[in-house]
Amino acid sequence: MARVKVGLANLSDIDNGQILAEFDTELKRIVKDCLDRPGLAKARKVTLTAIVEPDSIQGTSQAQITDSAYIGFEVTSKIPSLRGKQYQVQVHGNGNIMVNPASPDDVRQGTLDELTDGSDSQ
Repeated sequence: MARVKVGLANLSDIDNGQILAEFDTELKRIVKDCLDRPGLAKARKVTLTAIVEPDSIQGTSQAQITDSAYIGFEVTSKIPSLRGKQYQVQVHGNGNIMVNPASPDDVRQGTLDELTDGSDSQ
């Protein structure tokens, strides 16, 4: 295969299209997250990073000249974390914590089903 200029226009020619395919996969993933969680207004993002390092030539002079380098690509994505509702909990000395699912803001809040005195009043 002939040499190919590196750039976004021909990213599919590099690494058998693997980088471009990974970018597309991550893009679909963040779009799906937007559809799954439309109420979460935080941004999702996909990043394509090109990493270029000079090809070191071992020589005796301080000024090294090179006409080659190494390039690699990295595809990353960021989706906001899932954070559920916050509950007040009661902490016990033995390390246990207790929650009242019926009252997220007040763990000590009683419920009507707890108000039985054992008598049947009609």
